[in-house]
Amino acid sequence: MKKILSLLLISCCISSCSVQLMAPTVSVHPSIAKYKYAYIIPTNTITGGYISGDSNSTSGYTKSTNPANVIAGVLMEKGYTILPEIQERFKENTIVVTFGELPTATGFTVAKSEVIIQFRDANTSELIASAKAEGTSKNEWSFSHPTEADGIKEAILRALNAIFTHPY
Repeated sequence: MKKILSLLLISCCISSCSVQLMAPTVSVHPSIAKYKYAYIIPTNTITGGYISGDSNSTSGYTKSTNPANVIAGVLMEKGYTILPEIQERFKENTIVVTFGELPTATGFTVAKSEVIIQFRDANTSELIASAKAEGTSKNEWSFSHPTEADGIKEAILRALNAIFTHPY
């Protein structure tokens, strides 16, 4: 009986730590299909980490992600050619991708992040698609700690997935 009660208590504690992510908000213009090229505004690398210790020893780790690299990988997988600069001859079929990060909340077991990704027409600056999504970094092993980089990466992937699966 004690074991069952202990397991029940542990499972309640674990489930109360879970984080619900809001569904991504997305807007996509039907003309998105005409674009073949993408120019991604450069972003800075985001590094998050965890350090612990006592007077005798310290340990920790860091994780990094560059949002532009994550976005480029997804766009290349979708068939886009990533341009190092906007080229006049491809401008009509080029989207400019911008990335924004909203303030994050970090807890003991989860780091929560929110991002906004926009696709704009390189010729007219017209908004072609926009998505806002949240991401979390759940522990990958029992005593790891989440980092901001984990949450940002998940949020980017959720936002891009919302754009490419949106029925326009």
